[in-house]
Amino acid sequence: LRKAVALRGGKLITRRGSPEDIIPEIAAALQVHSLYYSTENGTEERSIERGLSERLPGIRIRTVDSGSLIHQDDLPFSPKNT
Repeated sequence: LRKAVALRGGKLITRRGSPEDIIPEIAAALQVHSLYYSTENGTEERSIERGLSERLPGIRIRTVDSGSLIHQDDLPFSPKNT
């Protein structure tokens, strides 16, 4: 995978640990201005998203729907309340 990314002019970055710790470190090192990621409807995933938002002030965060089988508007509860 690293070679395939390099052939396209990119650099694959791999890290171990919690996203709330690692992504802000990478963002600071690369002077990132925007972060794009796919959302998930799970409780743990929402917690990680909130943690990232808190730890990345000044960075524009954009999300896209993860394409789950059930759209969050069709759930019998609000994911924001979980």
